Amino acid sequence: MNIINRYLLRFILIPASFYEKAGIHLPHLKAILTAKLTIDDRRPNSFQQVKQQTDEPKAINNATLGTIFISLLFGLFMLISLLYGSNYTTKLTLFFSMYIFMLAGTLITDFTTVLLDIRDNLIILPKPVNDRTVVMARLLHIFIHISKLAVPLSLPAVLLIAIMKGITGALLIIPLLFIATALTIFFVNAAYLLVLKITSPEKFKNFITYFQILFAVLIFASYQVVPRIINKAHLENLDITQIKWIWLLPPYWLGRTWDAFILWRMTEADLIAISLCVILPVLFIWLVIKFFAPSFNKKLSMISGGSESTTTASHKIQSSTSTKKIATVLASIFAKQGTERAGFQLCWNMMSRSREFKIKVYPSIGYLGIYLFILLFNQKGTGSLNDPDAKRIIFITVTYISSMLVSTALQHITVSEKWKASWIYFTAPVQQPGMLITASVKAALVRFFLPVVIIVSTASVILWGISMIPNLALGFINQILFFMISSLVTLQKLPFSNAPENVVKGNSFLRGLFVLVLIGTLGLIHYILFEKIWIITILSCISLMVSYVLFRKLGNTTWRQLKMNYEV
Repeated sequence: MNIINRYLLRFILIPASFYEKAGIHLPHLKAILTAKLTIDDRRPNSFQQVKQQTDEPKAINNATLGTIFISLLFGLFMLISLLYGSNYTTKLTLFFSMYIFMLAGTLITDFTTVLLDIRDNLIILPKPVNDRTVVMARLLHIFIHISKLAVPLSLPAVLLIAIMKGITGALLIIPLLFIATALTIFFVNAAYLLVLKITSPEKFKNFITYFQILFAVLIFASYQVVPRIINKAHLENLDITQIKWIWLLPPYWLGRTWDAFILWRMTEADLIAISLCVILPVLFIWLVIKFFAPSFNKKLSMISGGSESTTTASHKIQSSTSTKKIATVLASIFAKQGTERAGFQLCWNMMSRSREFKIKVYPSIGYLGIYLFILLFNQKGTGSLNDPDAKRIIFITVTYISSMLVSTALQHITVSEKWKASWIYFTAPVQQPGMLITASVKAALVRFFLPVVIIVSTASVILWGISMIPNLALGFINQILFFMISSLVTLQKLPFSNAPENVVKGNSFLRGLFVLVLIGTLGLIHYILFEKIWIITILSCISLMVSYVLFRKLGNTTWRQLKMNYEV
């Protein structure tokens, strides 16, 4: 256990006499918290998990320090909210909005296993430990973890306010930060309870997965888009108090309360904001306990491996059947009958169900959308779309940057935490394993590339007319050529058959460099020849033929060629 957790544990155990009077066994409480905090040090946060995708696995012993450091970086980024606005109510409304969003997102992405953990009931309760000790240990553990997030997240703002408004201003914001933290915890728990109330445990797992993906995309978007908006907008004169519906947002109550006390201004609106800050947290607690909590433990047991109800199992079977039907229809269209068709269905279903695959690949969809938004945002008006040079730049960029989706999918399509299930490949009567590889490529293309082709083609024809069809053909065929070359170089194992720890360190950097050089070269050639339609048509035919030859070569991969890539 690192030094921060050690001091936090000592601090939390200071009221020892209170714990003993409350019927809590102090040695048991200390032992449970020590074990929980030690586990926290060894559980990587979401950012460390991303890093582990490219690095060789190694023991995690200081995950707490990483969490604090990342929260501190977020806190520094949030200082931007205090630099704009015509009054402190506006500044602090923006700050508290960012604070609640960051804290809630971090809790959901990195602390879900603790907020919704019933292992205490399975491991500790059978031991001679009383219920009060278990409950207090759980509450104190949550308090410690939230403190490790909330303190570094808010510390930069407290220091900046102390510089701008003195010690009084800093002391006034601290209790408001406690209220904002409490509101965040209630919102997160209420959201969990509401989702559990209206959906099945299996769908709840998907909800958490998609929220993690959305949160990662929003964080990326904030760093990319917000500075560009600030450079173009006149936020210095922003006055959020003029917006009528702003009273619906709790951050506004917090910001107005601070402003009222710092200025000793007690108008009717200020008193309403202060009352809301005091009353609403109590009301939220009552709502959670009264309406959501009764069925919470039952649903929670289902999530953690308990028995599912008949309705839940029925929904799960229906969902699985629906996915299989889609995979079967698409396989009959895009894959040959036999090994390739079976491989297509397998890969499609795995991409639909694998949580780790979704978390690694799906954020790329959001990143692509942000890149495209930035590209269009930087244009000086819609008239520039008709400018020949602007049209060429936008078309080439949009067309070739979309290769990022399939490239990311192909990068992770051979990796799975459940790689041991790949024994089925080696026991089935498969004569040409290369057909399984081509099936995975086709599944990735249909899932991630075909929608892009439809969207980009439709938008290009609407904006610039049917004269864009030859360039569209070359752009997308060039991407298929790139995917074939990339597959021959990187797809050296069967789909979802490689353990994450077997991914060689440094491969991601080399793969990224290879992607940039190859797709950049194809895009540059296309850019130079953009107006030469006959040459574009000839190159499209050549690129299509080369792609076909490479695809056949990939499909002819033999067991002997694959053997060297697997440990025997």
